[in-house]
Parts: sequence; structure tokens; C-alpha cells
Amino acid sequence: MVRALSLLMISFFMANISYAACGLNGSVAERIQDCSHEEGATLVDLALVSRDQDQNEIYKNMKTGLIWGSPLASVVNYAEAKNLCAQFTGLGVKNWKLPSLNDFDSLGLFEPLPNMKDIYYWTSTPLPRGGAEPQPDSEVKYQMIVNGSYTHEMISMLRTFKGIAVRCVTQ
Repeated sequence: MVRALSLLMISFFMANISYAACGLNGSVAERIQDCSHEEGATLVDLALVSRDQDQNEIYKNMKTGLIWGSPLASVVNYAEAKNLCAQFTGLGVKNWKLPSLNDFDSLGLFEPLPNMKDIYYWTSTPLPRGGAEPQPDSEVKYQMIVNGSYTHEMISMLRTFKGIAVRCVTQ
């Protein structure tokens, strides 16, 4: 009985741990300063810009200037992913987009951002095809996806496949 009560108390305590919100107002630089004391505030070249009460986090890559939003969804097709980024308004910014393979590669880490491990993400990079002329977007059937743990692990996926995650970027 005592052991069961102890386990229940530990479970309750662990379920109620939450990080404080930070970086909810001001410029990006002010938000980074506000979050600088939080756990996970700096990860190599990344700075925590904002964390809300639901633990959605936004990071800035200090080398490239790219700002990375929290994961938005995990089971969408390419068109839905592109639309989610176009509608995302994190930090009050409206020009979010799907990251390219180069954007993911610029992170240069095996686990570049929190909540990315072993998750595949849509990119804005279509599967290259042979020939000198670029293929019109309406004719592209395959899109490149990337494993969030290993930025070098890239595969192509049918754009209509529903089951890939979304993370958006902006400048």
C-alpha cells in the first residue's frame, strides 16, 4: 500500500512538472534574453526564443539566422505540411515555410532541436530528376524528407503519403 501510494505521488509530481513560459513578448533578441536562464536555452549554436505554457518552443540558429518553430503535426501529407507552415504565426510572424534540405543540413547536429529524434520531416526540396530544366511544381510526385536525428539521412516520399511530421522555419 505504501509503495503504491509512493508511486502515485511520484507519477503526480512528474505529470505536473512544467517549464516556465518565456520569450512571449518583444523582439527576437529580447525574447532570447528572457529565455536565456531556462533549461535548454542554449544548444550549441541554437538559442531558445520562446516557450509557451504548452511547452511549444521556438529556437534561433545563431549561425544562419533561421528561426525554427515547434513541431506542428506528425501525420500529414506534403500539401498539408506546406499549408500548415503558410498559416503558422509563431512569434507573430507570418512568413514561415517548410525547411529545405539545406536548412536542415545547416543545423549540423545529430539531434539538432528538441523533439526531433527519430522523426521524419517534410522538406521543401523536391526529388531531383534528370535533365537541365527544373520540373514544374505541379508535376513533382516525390518530395525529400529528412530524419530529425540524422540530417544526412534523406529519402524521397510520395507527396500524397500521410504520415510525415512538420516543422517550419523563418528568417
